[in-house]
Amino acid sequence: MREKESWMQINAIVNAGGKLARIVKMEENTINDIDYVYYITVILTGETQKKTYHPNDIHEIKTWK
Repeated sequence: MREKESWMQINAIVNAGGKLARIVKMEENTINDIDYVYYITVILTGETQKKTYHPNDIHEIKTWK
């Protein structure tokens, strides 16, 4: 379980286990007015099947301007 961050959104492009992926689903819950994410389901680039990851294995892709 991990506290939900602003970049954790459906259709966000992320790094999942070292590969580029798109978030398609998140298992969430709110406890004491804090949103938590339990699992994140993604589709890896170049694949068609969904894979579920623990939120600690998903990382934001940072861009610089």
